[in-house]
Amino acid sequence: MIANVATSVIADNFSLFGIENTSSGLTSGDSSVLSIVLNIISTAIVPAFAEEFAFRGIVMGSLRKFGDTVAIIG
Repeated sequence: MIANVATSVIADNFSLFGIENTSSGLTSGDSSVLSIVLNIISTAIVPAFAEEFAFRGIVMGSLRKFGDTVAIIG
């Protein structure tokens, strides 16, 4: 869910510059470079960053009060 919100924010920021991603996915006739790049960003890069921020920032940060060893193992 966090990754979807992050992707929406990024897509909204792209739209400020006139870049629109209206496709719901790649089809055989949809081969523009911009469309491919936006789909890669929204399906691969944004979820990876959202997951890292969630686990390293929230989970590891909350476990760190029990010590570095507990946080690393957790």
